[in-house]
Amino acid sequence: GAARAPVYLGSDESETRALPFARAVWSNGWFAGFDGVGYTFPSTSPLRYGLRLSIDPGRDEEDALALAGMGDIETRPEMGAFVSYSLLPGLQGVGHLRLGSGNDRDGALAEMGIRAMRPLGARQQLLAGISVTWANQAAMQSRYGVDAVQSAASGYRIYSPGAGLQDVELSLGWGYALTPAARVRFSLSASGLLGDARDSPIVRRSRNNSAMLLLEYRP
Repeated sequence: GAARAPVYLGSDESETRALPFARAVWSNGWFAGFDGVGYTFPSTSPLRYGLRLSIDPGRDEEDALALAGMGDIETRPEMGAFVSYSLLPGLQGVGHLRLGSGNDRDGALAEMGIRAMRPLGARQQLLAGISVTWANQAAMQSRYGVDAVQSAASGYRIYSPGAGLQDVELSLGWGYALTPAARVRFSLSASGLLGDARDSPIVRRSRNNSAMLLLEYRP
């Protein structure tokens, strides 16, 4: 697949990147793939939950002009948990917790949302979702703060954001089954920064859009 997205959330520069995606799921609950390695606990109720180890890709100051002098955010492993609950047929409440991002490895992000899926005939699906992300002070500082060293190098004023809601995202997708094993999926999303993240000196655009196109094959 491929995606067109902002260089970072709040950037006015976008880039197109390839999305290699592979995922394997075992009947004992383990899974591994592009989204990490984890385990889904056995459950017969509408509630599903598990643990996951994933990677936060970080950020390079060379990625965008607005990041000059801000230094890099190192790639870090993240420990996390996830949960979903079937509210109605085709409607799920979902949540994700990720711990360990940032150069000091003490960033924490929690995402909560609702996802909906509606069949459009035998081959097509319409997907929609809304989610909000909360970040602790360390995660906010890594992504949107400016310390004294960064201020001297970049020219931005010193900025120390607090913990709080970081962003809200709306998404809309469409899927089409080419064959029983192959499917094409297209999605659009719009996100908006909130609170202290939105007020950061490095934010050039508080609202960002992205698009993704995937060709999936399931043997």
